[in-house]
Amino acid sequence: MKNKKTVLLGILSLLSFDIFAVTSGSVNISTESILARAKEWTKDMTLSLENETITARDRSNDVNGYQTYLLIEPGYNYNEKLSLSVGGQYMVRQMNEDADQRESDKERNNSDDMENVFVKALYKAAKFKDNGVADIRLQARAYRDLNPLFVERYGNDGNYQLRAYFGRPIYKKFYINKYTSYLRYKKYFLNEDASDFTRDNEIRARISPTYNVVDGLDLSLTMTYNLINLRGNSSAAGQDFEEKFEVSPSIRYQVGKYAVLLRADIPLMQTNTLGSLAENEEAGAKVGYALNFAAYL
Repeated sequence: MKNKKTVLLGILSLLSFDIFAVTSGSVNISTESILARAKEWTKDMTLSLENETITARDRSNDVNGYQTYLLIEPGYNYNEKLSLSVGGQYMVRQMNEDADQRESDKERNNSDDMENVFVKALYKAAKFKDNGVADIRLQARAYRDLNPLFVERYGNDGNYQLRAYFGRPIYKKFYINKYTSYLRYKKYFLNEDASDFTRDNEIRARISPTYNVVDGLDLSLTMTYNLINLRGNSSAAGQDFEEKFEVSPSIRYQVGKYAVLLRADIPLMQTNTLGSLAENEEAGAKVGYALNFAAYL
C-alpha cells in the first residue's frame, strides 16, 4: 500500500511541475520544442509550383490564342533515393474566333477547368559520381483526367507512365540534362468513348544537350521522338500508329528556388500519307512559344 502511495505522489508531483511551468511563463520553452519537432517532421517535405503559358494556333496556323496551366505538387522525400508526390493541374484555354474555326472547336478551345490530378514515385537508381556512366532515375506516374470535354473527346480517363531519366557531363560546361532527358512508356485508360482515332499508348525518347553559360543560366536544345499507337487504323496513311519528331531550343535562368524558362517547340517531322516519318513542310508555321515559371519550395 505504501508503494502505491509513493507512485501516486510521484505522478502528482510531475503533473504539478508541468502546471507550474505553464503558469509561470515557461510555456515558451514548450512552444519552441513543438516548433522544433514540427520542423523536424517537415524537413523532408517539398512543394513545387509551376505555371506555363504556350501560344495556340488556329486552323490557318496563326497565333490566335493561348493555353496556360498552374501546377501544384507537394511531395515527400522518404529517404535519399525514394521520393513521393501528389498534385493537380488547372488549365485555361483561350482562342479568339476566326473564320475557319469549327463550331465543335469553340467550347474545346475556350475552357477553364481542373485538368487532372496525379501521383508520382521517383527512385534514384544510380549516380554519375559513383559509376562514372550516368545519373539514372526511375519514375512511375498515374494521372486521372478531370475535364469532361477532353475525357469524352479523346476517349480516355487518364493514363499511367513509366519513365527512365538519365544525364551526365559531356565536356566542360556541356552536359545531358538529367531532369529533361528520359525514355517513357505511356498507357491510356480507355473509356466507352474510345474510337479508332483514340490513342492507346505512346513511346517517347527525349534528350536535352545543355550548355551552362554561367551559374544559373542554361541553354538547351531538346529533341523529342514520339511513337503514338492508335486504337484503329486511323492515321493519315491508314495505319495504327503515328510518328513525330520535335526540336525545342530553350533558355532557362534560376535564382535560388525560382526559375524562368523561354522555349520554342518546332514540329520538324511527322508521319506522312505514305506512312513514313518525313519533313513537316509546315513546321515553321506551327512553332509554339512557351513561357514557364517554377518554384521549388
